[in-house]
Amino acid sequence: MLGLVVPSIRLAALDLACEAEPEAADLFLIRCAFLSELAPTLRGSGAADQGGERFRSAAECIRFALNDLDRAAQLDALDPTAHAYVLPSLTIFGHLASRQRRAFQQATELAPDLVPAYRALVNSLSERWHGSHEQSLKFARNAMTKAGPGSDMAACLFWAHLLVRSHFASFDKKTEAAKSYAYDPEVTRELNAAFDDWTRAPYSARRSSVPYLHYAACWYYLAGDGGRLKRALSFTNNVFSKIPWSLIGNSGKLYARALRLAAATAQPPQSIESDLRDHCFVAISQGAQAIKEGEFDAAEQSFCVALKLARTAPREHGSYLIPLVLSYLSLLRHRQHRDGDSQMLREQAMGLLGASDTQAAPSKFQHLMAKGLHKLGDYRRALPFWEQAIGMAGEEINSAMMAEMLYTMGECYCRIGLLDHATVPLRSALKIYRAGSDHSRLPIVLLTLGNSLRRSSPAEAEACYKEAAELDAARHEYQSATSAWVNLGVLCSEQGRYAESLEHYERVLRAREQSSGTPSPGIATVFNNIANSYRRMGKFPEAHASVDRAIELFSAADAGLASAIGTRGLIFLDSGEDGQAVEWLRKSRDERWKRPSPDLDATVENLESEIAALKRLNREFEAFIAQETLASVRATIQAIPRVDSDLSAAKAQMGGAVLVELAFGNSPFHPDDRKNTILLAEKLSKQVQAQDAGYYSGWVAIPETTTLVFYGPDAEVLFKVLEPFLMKEPICAGAKVAIRQGGIHREVAVPHRPKKLR
Repeated sequence: MLGLVVPSIRLAALDLACEAEPEAADLFLIRCAFLSELAPTLRGSGAADQGGERFRSAAECIRFALNDLDRAAQLDALDPTAHAYVLPSLTIFGHLASRQRRAFQQATELAPDLVPAYRALVNSLSERWHGSHEQSLKFARNAMTKAGPGSDMAACLFWAHLLVRSHFASFDKKTEAAKSYAYDPEVTRELNAAFDDWTRAPYSARRSSVPYLHYAACWYYLAGDGGRLKRALSFTNNVFSKIPWSLIGNSGKLYARALRLAAATAQPPQSIESDLRDHCFVAISQGAQAIKEGEFDAAEQSFCVALKLARTAPREHGSYLIPLVLSYLSLLRHRQHRDGDSQMLREQAMGLLGASDTQAAPSKFQHLMAKGLHKLGDYRRALPFWEQAIGMAGEEINSAMMAEMLYTMGECYCRIGLLDHATVPLRSALKIYRAGSDHSRLPIVLLTLGNSLRRSSPAEAEACYKEAAELDAARHEYQSATSAWVNLGVLCSEQGRYAESLEHYERVLRAREQSSGTPSPGIATVFNNIANSYRRMGKFPEAHASVDRAIELFSAADAGLASAIGTRGLIFLDSGEDGQAVEWLRKSRDERWKRPSPDLDATVENLESEIAALKRLNREFEAFIAQETLASVRATIQAIPRVDSDLSAAKAQMGGAVLVELAFGNSPFHPDDRKNTILLAEKLSKQVQAQDAGYYSGWVAIPETTTLVFYGPDAEVLFKVLEPFLMKEPICAGAKVAIRQGGIHREVAVPHRPKKLR
């Protein structure tokens, strides 16, 4: 009964109930059960660092569960349930072995034939948990002697043998040994005798017997004993229980798959599992919409439903559903200005999510996770999910949705300073929007594309900004047009066209200050940009006055505050006040790193300026520390989370660039294309490094193309190293190669190769 009730309960409700009724033993029992089930979920699967967040969270859960166990036992000394329920979670930590043995002793003193208690120790003593096959089997055989009439204790023996077989298959990688173990004559005789005694009349299965009968059914499925398989299943009434098949390994997965296919019910278990997953996705989507509308209570309710469904789902679905729900709860806490809780939930979600979980998950998961992380401002972590979502999108997806995904992927690259990477999905999104009838999204795509091109191709960027402004102005949406005018002001300022720059900024200020609905950061940004123009002009008093106004208007929560603080540092730097410059540049860096995904490109620039100032001040040790920090930031760029090896060597960009656009993309998603791209990238990267011509900065995959990005001090030298390989590698046939040095661009086409006649 606890197994049915616990997944439906909210911890907050349990806490309130326990506080309201401190003498209710059943409430403390339920909370103990809830926390005992939550601990393995938080710990996750596979290898993990015992000092990491996952283990710390699991340990905290167990600590509270044991407190509730003690309280429940104090209030009802004759109930063994809490002692038995906590046993499996204690297996996670070796140092709790003595506590586990004590809980087992307490449970079995009260109920000598309590099957869950014995089964937990069979598992704990197995080789999987650093015991041995012999210990586990010996304990299971001893448990058989404790069985009373109608007991399911024989399940412990089946469980022990399934664990041995699983270890051969999953851990020792001895497939033949695993197969032969199911046909071992001695094992067969032992289990057949146990099963026949177990199910002999007048045996009557209870609801709690169902999972234990599935252990026997799983074994007989693997051993090919159809008669006993049918007998075991006859007692279950086709109920497919929630069982930890992951502990049995591939044998459990095979049996579960076969059982789902064979189950003759009106709604087969497979359908139930798919429905759980789909309903979970719906609940998350509803919660996200409620957040958007500011209905936080409704969002909370939706996410609680989603979490309940995720915890009820089979392990292969729950492994990615639970982190997904936690990510959206993190978003809700962020919107509620509970940033500490938000950060904890996000890190917990990422700690639970393994690479194998994400790659096996459906496209709906990839899309929801990418959107959630993007809204949280966690752009680096969002990127691999956007790539997976785009790669898995089928032909049924409409063009507007594909364009939106491509645009958002490009925005993520822009936000973390990987501008050349950003241009690839942004150009593709722009092409789709231009071909459609709805052009309302064109201005924002043009703006973001312009931002990604501003340094590498300022003329093209300027054209993007002007087109965006004209589109908004033509619809009399002048407030929207101000974004394009701001960017035009920045571009003109960077090119020394200060009069034009200030003219654009004044135009924006008039429009924004005249509108009562303009948020203060929108005005603060303009003052920050004006300050930069005055700085470049050498008008330092005017620059200080403008940046002071910007800092005054930004709140502590605004991302633009770091930029304004950095501007003040640059003003001091350019005016020769290096001491003040260092102080403010450091403040800017600290402010940036409070964000989930700081602008890495801007951080690198600030550090370079800080190092130059420190050297002029002869503060060599501090300069050394700043250089180490700079190296760390570049390492952070290199470690951007990815699906495979794209972005595997992303570093700060150099003056020259070579972009190789291969004639295939990630839609339809094809493993061979990905594998061949990885091999090509590794080969080209080694050649570039061997010739000291630059470095490989990863790839960007969209439906139509895959673009490899290389940087070096001299683009032509870099291309000469790459050219022989590009011309002879079959995968490069039809590729377009862009070679860029400063403002000079040229393109080279790799010829298609005629197909050989057979």
